Amino acid sequence: MVDFNYFKLGLTVFISVLFAGLILFFIEQYYYSNMLDRFMTSIPKVVSSFQRSTVPFVNFPSVQQQTTSQIRKLQESNRKEQNRLRAESRAQLASRQSIRKTNDETCSYWREQYRKNKAAYNKVNLDSACSRAAND
Repeated sequence: MVDFNYFKLGLTVFISVLFAGLILFFIEQYYYSNMLDRFMTSIPKVVSSFQRSTVPFVNFPSVQQQTTSQIRKLQESNRKEQNRLRAESRAQLASRQSIRKTNDETCSYWREQYRKNKAAYNKVNLDSACSRAAND
């Protein structure tokens, strides 16, 4: 009966795979460096054969070419937009302040009611109103 030494077999397979990987690595390096060399030598030929007339000329209008009336219209529309945004933010701020004031007044009212009469109903309303006021 043949007795296998699995350590030697595994080591042999490992070394074989390692050498195969190294050989493939060096072949790829040679191939890609050869391709890169061919590409780099062809660049000067392509650049020298390049003619300026083959590139289409695209004219982009610049800000300097715009008339002053166009610039003024743009500035005016920007000003109007900024004013509109400011008015919206002022309205939102006024609304938040009004809500805050109402919540504070409601909390004060229920504090006073609870101070006068220590009923459970007044305590529930006090807690509810003051928690809303605190969260504003």
